[in-house]
Amino acid sequence: MAISGQWKGVIKSPMGPLDVLLDISEGEDGALEGTASDKRQTMVIEDGRIEDNLFSWIFNMKGIMSMKLEINGTVDGDKLDATVTIAKRGKFPLTAERTA
Repeated sequence: MAISGQWKGVIKSPMGPLDVLLDISEGEDGALEGTASDKRQTMVIEDGRIEDNLFSWIFNMKGIMSMKLEINGTVDGDKLDATVTIAKRGKFPLTAERTA
């Protein structure tokens, strides 16, 4: 399932919704590269993989609140549904729609 493209998404966290823009590229071997940007920073996809419609990657957030975010989900056409897991902080839903 193709995941390459630009996506507009929302992470629903206890602090309120967080808008995020994803720019994802898929290699022939199932590797994923790209970025996620919000108002404060841009994070780089690390260890990104996709197989069929299942994907996963890691973001390492830096700054005052440094933390590791693990993203696992599915892509279905122009819709992306995922879970963002932050150790010791919980799991939060991420939904996104392809914009380009």
